[in-house]
Amino acid sequence: MDRKTREGSWKGGGSKPFVPGARPISESLGGVLKSLGVPSRAISRRIADAWVAVADPAWAGRAKPLRLFGGVLVVGVSSAPLRLELVQFHAERLLAAMRARLPTDPITSLRFAPDAIADADEGRS
Repeated sequence: MDRKTREGSWKGGGSKPFVPGARPISESLGGVLKSLGVPSRAISRRIADAWVAVADPAWAGRAKPLRLFGGVLVVGVSSAPLRLELVQFHAERLLAAMRARLPTDPITSLRFAPDAIADADEGRS
């Protein structure tokens, strides 16, 4: 059976087959990622910028936003004592400040998680 391509015939090598109505995966990927709760680069950038503005400078390199999934902003933390401090004393204020700076982005809660990358960055300093 001979498959047709835009350039002519295709027999498994060379040009890709032409399928009427088919779209490149890149056209669908954005919608799929959005439906999975993966934020766009623009949202990720806004979150990173907002975090720098609301976080204590002493936490620089030790706590940073990692991902936003289903409204939960996961913040990577380099140590257990810092995680405990953030959870017990700063979580409510940080959430309110992030929501105020990002009213159109759906941040419903914060979760502080161990972050090996923050640990590695800290060790390089």
